[in-house]
Amino acid sequence: MTCPNQQEQSVPSGVFRARTRWAPWERAVLAKLESPEELQELILARQRQLDDDDSEAQLVADYFREQLIMRSCDPDTARVFIANGFALVWVNRALGETKAKNKASTRLNDLGIPELRRGSAKDSRGHDYRGWHWTGVRARCDAREHFFQEGPLMGLTAYVGSTDEEDTSRH
Repeated sequence: MTCPNQQEQSVPSGVFRARTRWAPWERAVLAKLESPEELQELILARQRQLDDDDSEAQLVADYFREQLIMRSCDPDTARVFIANGFALVWVNRALGETKAKNKASTRLNDLGIPELRRGSAKDSRGHDYRGWHWTGVRARCDAREHFFQEGPLMGLTAYVGSTDEEDTSRH
C-alpha cells in the first residue's frame, strides 16, 4: 500500500507482483503457472463478486430483521415461519428488484443468510404453506414458531400466530 503522495514502486518487466491478501501463495504458486496475471485478475473479480454477495446478504438480512421488529418480533430470539408471499416481497424490496417468485426464492436461498432456511409449515387451521424459517441467533429450540402467512395484500398485513410445527433441527 502506498501513501497518496508517493508513487507506487514499479515492478520490473517479467516480475510477478502479488495483489491479493494471499501474497505468499501468489508468489509461490500462482506466479509459476501459465498466465498468472490473467488468473490473478480472475481471482480478484471473483473476490469482488463474493464481497458483493456478502453485502447483498447483509442488506436482505437487515431488511428481514426490520420487518420482524415492525411485527413485534425480536429477530435475535424469535422463531418465525415466513410464507413465500412475505419473504419474496421482502427480498425484492431489500434489493430494489422485481424478480418473479421462483427467481426471488432461488436468490434468497443463494444468499446463504444463516437465520433463514427454506421449508414448510401448517397454520393454525391446518393449511400447508411453503416459505422460510427464521431462527434468531439466540432463539430457544423450545420456543413456539410465529407464522406470517400470505394475505389479500401479498402477505403484507396478515399475522396469524404460532405454527403447530415444532422444529428443533437447527439446535
